[in-house]
Amino acid sequence: HVILSAGALRTPGLLLRSGIGPPDQLRRAGVEPLVPVEGVGANLVEQPIIVVAMPLAPEHQVADTRVRQGNCLLRPGGGELGDEWHLASVNTSPVGPEVGGGFVALMHPESRGQVQLAPGGDGLDVRVDCLTAGTDVERLWAGLERLVELLGHSEVTAIAAGPLLGLDGAPLDL
Repeated sequence: HVILSAGALRTPGLLLRSGIGPPDQLRRAGVEPLVPVEGVGANLVEQPIIVVAMPLAPEHQVADTRVRQGNCLLRPGGGELGDEWHLASVNTSPVGPEVGGGFVALMHPESRGQVQLAPGGDGLDVRVDCLTAGTDVERLWAGLERLVELLGHSEVTAIAAGPLLGLDGAPLDL
């Protein structure tokens, strides 16, 4: 037995370059098929995330920019949404250390992508295909609405220095 664990993109890439995968796809990429396995590179799943930024009052900003942490994580359970998404707050964001916020991640998307070898077999042709199937957009939007509701509570707004923002810096307008 061999266990190969090189990540969601590199694992199928290594298998495909080694001749393990769908024979027709391998031949098109110029790789001689050695072990025919139809599912290699199929069923790529990505959990889409939406980040909401919140300017923090100076006394609530992170003093040491090397410290980045999630302050809480909420996994709503039960109800009609079940375990659909994870909600988290963070003490700093990609915008900068003076901005905190939160994010919502859709944990069980229906959308599926694929990893194939590019022509010639040198690179990978990756199709993530996030939010292309079923109700993924609606479910992620419901998570965003819940996140904005939580970030709107007085305990949270008390540490804020302004409105919620998108990562582009524009005020969030739902």
